[in-house]
Amino acid sequence: MNQFNRYYKDGKVILPKAMQYYVCIGDTKYDRMPVEDKVLDLAFFISHGGNLVKEIKNYLRMYPNEDKDSIKVRLLDYIEFLRSGDALHYLKPMEEMPLKDVVNLLEEELLARYIFNDRSGTHRLKQSHVDIAAAIKGKTREENLYLITHPMTNDIYMTFDELQEMNPWRHFIGGPTPLAIRREGWQMVYPGDKNDIEAYNHRNKDNAQYQFKLDIPPEPFRGNLIDPKLVILSLNPGYIERLNGDLVTRLNQESINEFINALKDNLNMKKSRIVFNEVDNIIGDGYWMQMFSDIKRDLGDKTDSYLGKAALIQYLPYFSEKLNNWSHSNHLPSQYFTRHLIRHILYEHKECIFLVMRSKNYWNTLIGEEMEIFKDRFIFGESPRGVQKISKGNLGEGNYKRVLGVLR
Repeated sequence: MNQFNRYYKDGKVILPKAMQYYVCIGDTKYDRMPVEDKVLDLAFFISHGGNLVKEIKNYLRMYPNEDKDSIKVRLLDYIEFLRSGDALHYLKPMEEMPLKDVVNLLEEELLARYIFNDRSGTHRLKQSHVDIAAAIKGKTREENLYLITHPMTNDIYMTFDELQEMNPWRHFIGGPTPLAIRREGWQMVYPGDKNDIEAYNHRNKDNAQYQFKLDIPPEPFRGNLIDPKLVILSLNPGYIERLNGDLVTRLNQESINEFINALKDNLNMKKSRIVFNEVDNIIGDGYWMQMFSDIKRDLGDKTDSYLGKAALIQYLPYFSEKLNNWSHSNHLPSQYFTRHLIRHILYEHKECIFLVMRSKNYWNTLIGEEMEIFKDRFIFGESPRGVQKISKGNLGEGNYKRVLGVLR
């Protein structure tokens, strides 16, 4: 039995114990639960779509005599446990932070360290602690307060092996033979995303162009994630009915098998290309080859070897013609993996640069402070319509030369 089953009720993620176990102080019954178990429960709940602020507010409505400040102290205890692994180091003014800010800080500290595998039903915390005494040494009180009221997660990132362990898309493509790119009646959605995706499609039930197409495999990323020199951050895969809808049902079985096997390798994070093969290029209407056409010309690369040095990461992995009213703050559980993936590349592959071609605000919300910490690594497209052409006109001459340089 998968131990993660205890985190669900009626298909929705829950905390497996009453809220008192996670927020009460000084009660022997509730404090008997080891802190390691408490933070793991909270990490699973948050990373799979649970709303901890909402749960605490519901608890306070049920028990109006509970001390709100003592709840903050308990959450600050968790933050310092994650940071240092032992004694408390937080400054007293941290207790003056609004409850929502304390919860947000706890979530950041938890998610930076949380490793889970939905396939095997296992999870753990990465024991990566911060030398707080060294971090605050020599700083003013105001500087220290700012430092410790913001995530202290610099240099904490997942290894590639840990990413492979966590990868929610691994072996995602399967099903009966013969293989098919489209399967009518199927919903190819990561289970943790299902409720949010279905709610979005229901809100847009009267306009098909905004709906996510769930009977085709999602594409959260493609290309070289092992040692990339360039990563393109886009919005979500585009859908064209005559290609993604009609053409894929008319391909011969050999072409279908070739495409799906390439897609499997890609989702398993094996070294790949942004454009897998000619079948992929045709289904994609030659889109990415056109976006890279200036690069191909200026590199004089007749074999398209530059495609093996780049990766594409989508903010949302599900296909649609257009996107409508998606909330910046509504992060899908699968997007936490996307964030881990980007953090890994930022810290592990220091020469890699990122092109934010669409939806800067979405990416800024998801990536967080690393987008400012590594601001020299991010290049933003200048097209007001979000055209993703990698060109001098879209990136500026200096930035375009940087891209050429890393892809040579």
